[in-house]
Amino acid sequence: MTKLLRKYNKWLLAVLGTFLMITFLVQGTSSIFAPDPTRTVLGTLDGEKVRVADTMRASHELEVLKDLTDGGLDRIGVDTRDEMQWLLLSREAEKRGLVGNEADGKAAIADIAETMLPRVIARQVIAENEQSNTGMSRLLRQYPQLLEQLVDGRMREMAANGQLDQVRDAIQTDLTNAREDVGARANLSLDEVDMALAKLRGVMRLLSSHNTAARLSDKRLVAMAQRDSARVLADLLVIPASSAADKTLEPTPEQIAARFEKYKATDPATSEGRVGYLQPDRVKIEWITLDRQVIADSVQLDPVEVNVHWQRNKSRYADTFEAARAAVEGDLREQRVQAILAEADRAYRAVVRAATRSLPTNAAGVRTLPADWESRRPTMETLADAMVAGVRNVLKHEVPRPAVSRRTDSWVRVPEAGSLPGLGFAVLQTGGRETAFTDLIAGVHELNPAAATGVQSGVPLESALVDGNGNRYYIIVTDAKKSSPAESIDEVRDRVVQDIRIDAALDRLAQRLPEWESRAAAVGLDALAEEVRRELPEGSPTPQVQRMQPFTRTGTDPRRGSAVRDAIIARADALGVLTPATPENARERTVAVADPTTRSVFVAQIVGAQPLTQERLRMAGNFEALTRVMQEYRDAQPADAGAEGPFSIQSLKERLNWKPSAVSRERENKAERERQQSKG
Repeated sequence: MTKLLRKYNKWLLAVLGTFLMITFLVQGTSSIFAPDPTRTVLGTLDGEKVRVADTMRASHELEVLKDLTDGGLDRIGVDTRDEMQWLLLSREAEKRGLVGNEADGKAAIADIAETMLPRVIARQVIAENEQSNTGMSRLLRQYPQLLEQLVDGRMREMAANGQLDQVRDAIQTDLTNAREDVGARANLSLDEVDMALAKLRGVMRLLSSHNTAARLSDKRLVAMAQRDSARVLADLLVIPASSAADKTLEPTPEQIAARFEKYKATDPATSEGRVGYLQPDRVKIEWITLDRQVIADSVQLDPVEVNVHWQRNKSRYADTFEAARAAVEGDLREQRVQAILAEADRAYRAVVRAATRSLPTNAAGVRTLPADWESRRPTMETLADAMVAGVRNVLKHEVPRPAVSRRTDSWVRVPEAGSLPGLGFAVLQTGGRETAFTDLIAGVHELNPAAATGVQSGVPLESALVDGNGNRYYIIVTDAKKSSPAESIDEVRDRVVQDIRIDAALDRLAQRLPEWESRAAAVGLDALAEEVRRELPEGSPTPQVQRMQPFTRTGTDPRRGSAVRDAIIARADALGVLTPATPENARERTVAVADPTTRSVFVAQIVGAQPLTQERLRMAGNFEALTRVMQEYRDAQPADAGAEGPFSIQSLKERLNWKPSAVSRERENKAERERQQSKG
């Protein structure tokens, strides 16, 4: 061997030198002997080292699971922006023996398909209404409860005719086929994707075992269900104090000032009677509207071009040109409109990117704006002109200048942003996901730095929002302000005056309760409703009698509050569940109450009862039992438990004995400094 090395030492040196030179050219001198950064230790979990590679894998797993579950991780409490929480959750599930192998992960596709089913049907419902009834589609986006009701009805119909199983199978097939592509984008093999799904299934088992940990005996379950689920049926006359408010009543300046001072920092969403003048998150905004119909009307088609297009595509149209003319013109106009929209969009982006390219950007994508940015940034008029010029220069077509709208003279409250004409119903489409305009505005960086929507005050948003008619909206938030008290009494004066009038009306109505209770027992709720209507100011809504309304001990309708429920239940207990409703006991069955939480007066007559029967309990089955178990769990929580749940990152770190390394502590400190800087 030694002789061999001596004989060929020059050749070996040449080969080694060549190898080192190639390594130097490709990697540089500093990386030849540099340690692998993915091996850096971030800390220990129960004494086991956690390296950068582990958090990278957790991040890739989160990316895959986000794509495959269509946002389902957020609904179970997994923070999709924090790979450390996912790492800790999956480690705890593994520690408890709840994570299976790759085959178990592949089987999780069926569970995911089941949870995605309502969202897929919801998209179908919205898409159908966008084509046929844009007004309804706007309502569905604005009122999720209405959409949920329509989806429930649609799913029952589809289940009855077998279509629901077909949709479920299609979702499952799509997810199964998508695993490899989704994994490739996240640098995970198919087996690693299935293992990530197995971890998700284990985490779900972990959360489920915790949420259903409480146990009830059969007797206790029946007793709790009987107490809480027995229903009292009552006819109900509702008289809102707002309908009786005296519009001529003018409060004194002292009354207005005193009420404003008392409630200026109160959130109306959580206060009694929804009284309060704390202003929600709010913005000032400008936008460009690219009206699709206006663009279509500007397109003039050349008859020769129409005929040529027909001749080249005869297989798609009718036999004769005259019969096909309308369809051919429609297709050509649509092609031209699409080209104009695309070119206008390109021109807009070019100007925005040119203006923002030199701005420093941090790791979160937030730009640092110079002191003179307001005078330097492109105005919406400039951007609108650029869109017109871009279409003219490239497509040789003249389009009307897009309209520029502003809401900068007053604040737009984020919860009310959906009422902006046109724009309020638009969505931002990124990939296969849609973000409603209201959600986008709620995620402005200055309002919610963690939202990562890409919207920053003072910087035009590069991407357009699109409504159900295909119109495009380009926005810039010019200012944003977090929830805070009204800046002055003038900002909420009208609301203060109206609240004073409503409270005065409620006091007047409350004084009539004994009288109305007697009248309802004597003449009935319908006759009483007519008497009340004649006393109300002209133009007030007519009080309506709601028939056979169910009341339980624990159920509270926010439109009614708890005062009327408690009064009805107390009167029903005094009567007894077997007491029939007769004219002779009408006085005992009638109760009137004023509820300050809803600022309304209620006159109710008990008409029957529905005690919990064995049949109802059997039909409720597991749902009834699970409801009671969850109630038992909530009752067992310590009063000082706070908002931190057992699966928050802090709780997981404590339970798994997390010990951060110096590198990890420095990273956490750096991240905290960046968060503070972004807030500042």
